[in-house]
Amino acid sequence: MKKDKKSGNKDIDNMIILRDIVSEYLSHWEFEDILQKSMICHKYVEQYGVKDIQGFIQFCKDKDMENKITPTIAHDLNGTFDKCFSPRTTNYGKYTQEGK
Repeated sequence: MKKDKKSGNKDIDNMIILRDIVSEYLSHWEFEDILQKSMICHKYVEQYGVKDIQGFIQFCKDKDMENKITPTIAHDLNGTFDKCFSPRTTNYGKYTQEGK
């Protein structure tokens, strides 16, 4: 599927958002460099987007379950290259600030 210029830019913007989330919640993870982290985040965003992760974070904050954020994001990123993978954050997009 060919993407137009606009959606490509949105993917880059979402990759940056996810990279910032990863930097905050998975700061203990060791990446070779910023490029490796960006490539993993870009691949994830291409497949799943970032809204569900944002919604999951908001849900956890609202429900005082912030201890669930790091392991869930780690799970989701680890499955990025698995063809049969299903993210734990699926359908949490409705909990984003925009979705409330």
